[in-house]
Amino acid sequence: MEHVVIVEGNGFGDAASPDDRMTVDGVEMTLLSLTDTEAKFATSGVLDFASNDMKVIFAEGLPRGYDEAIEGNDLELDQKSYKITPNSGAVGGTKITVSITAVGTESDLSEATVQAQISGEWVDICDDITLVTYGTLSCTTFQMEFTDSPVRVNIPNGSEISTCENDNDASLCMFKQVMTATTPVVTKATVTGNGLATMIEFEGTGFDIQDPADMVPYGEYRGIKAEPQAPADVTATKIIVTFIKGVPAPISLDDEEVPKLVFHNDEGDELTAAFHGDFEFVDAPVLSIDTAETPASMKCSFAGGCDYTLTAPGLGAILAGTEDSKIEVCGNPCIFDAEKSDALLAVCTLEPLVS
Repeated sequence: MEHVVIVEGNGFGDAASPDDRMTVDGVEMTLLSLTDTEAKFATSGVLDFASNDMKVIFAEGLPRGYDEAIEGNDLELDQKSYKITPNSGAVGGTKITVSITAVGTESDLSEATVQAQISGEWVDICDDITLVTYGTLSCTTFQMEFTDSPVRVNIPNGSEISTCENDNDASLCMFKQVMTATTPVVTKATVTGNGLATMIEFEGTGFDIQDPADMVPYGEYRGIKAEPQAPADVTATKIIVTFIKGVPAPISLDDEEVPKLVFHNDEGDELTAAFHGDFEFVDAPVLSIDTAETPASMKCSFAGGCDYTLTAPGLGAILAGTEDSKIEVCGNPCIFDAEKSDALLAVCTLEPLVS
């Protein structure tokens, strides 16, 4: 499915050799064939869809006209998607991969989405696209239900919107998420733990997944993953997951985010149980700061600028989501840094001190 660059001329040589090469941004392309008048190279491995650094070197030397035909000219390739894996997902969400040409380590995927054509409209089915390896994108679909639908990749900073096409097998470009008798569904999730709020108990159906095989479940809430559960502790209707550092505190009592029950295996398969029920707090999560991993003291000049890091599940989300929450150090404000913080760590920067 890769693009092929054809170089035409004469005097290229009668047989291919290791010295017949093409590079794009310093990355060597694959020589497919060579005759005295034509050379073909596959563009697998390019860093991005566009480049102004293309070089072709022949064992017989550089032919006349090389400067005008190749050196200094731009190369621009279409980003074309041609395969979705798997082609059927769980209603709660599924990890999928998209095979696509001309997407590499320097491609800008910050605003990329994968979309499906549902009832005539193109709808985002996942975001937060990541590059697995050259030409392979990955994302986890949202909780939604739809039948077989065409798929496209929208990379605003790329070559164009790429509707998936596969001339050999059109079904490889279709994707669906439908409810079946074996679809895992959460009907209730409860925070518990004998007063310590360290566990979430999931109740529902279809937790004993047989296909894909060897699926291991784990819970996730507010970006914090619980410990994976051993298959022996899983029943078809109940799974209890443990958060070693405690269940992350919600932003507020009105927080509508619900926990996820995710299943995965060593083959890379991953799906999320559909959440069709209630989320309850038998034991209310409390904001817990891990004193063993949070510095009790630190040195910083009066000029400020020092980062202070607290290990506290959910604290970063609380500080990012509410204006009234803040961190003070010795009575002075410590400015929350959302970019440096994550689900487990909250990082703030000390301001200059008056005295």
